[in-house]
Amino acid sequence: MARVGVIGLVGTLVLNLFAVLALTRASATFFSDQWWTGWFPCYLLWFTFTIIGTFGCLKQKPDDTKADA
Repeated sequence: MARVGVIGLVGTLVLNLFAVLALTRASATFFSDQWWTGWFPCYLLWFTFTIIGTFGCLKQKPDDTKADA
């Protein structure tokens, strides 16, 4: 799941950069008033997925049980 969060974060960043550089959208300018309402929730969502996925992977224990032969 951490991989999904990282892909989402990177995708959001790429779209944000594209909107700033190619489309010259004022709402995509980092840390502007419009950016906080339009883009920050996306970053927060994908960051949350990344954190949950990372802790989920760290919490998993290796399967030590082996079938008897």
